[in-house]
Amino acid sequence: MTSMMLLMMMMMMMMPVLQTVNEIRDLERAIDLIKKAIEDKELPLKVAQTRLDERSRRVNVELCNDKPMTG
Repeated sequence: MTSMMLLMMMMMMMMPVLQTVNEIRDLERAIDLIKKAIEDKELPLKVAQTRLDERSRRVNVELCNDKPMTG
């Protein structure tokens, strides 16, 4: 075999490895985006939970059983 053929064979064997590395990189980026999206929603969720908790403590003052209250 010539050195050119060996080089071609090595390149062909490396292709699946490179594809796997690229897929891992893409998945890591997706995970980072998901983590960021979760982080961005934490503060509004805390606000909503606090407001709902406060609403449940107002006995006879604007106490209502609407959809946010009952789920």
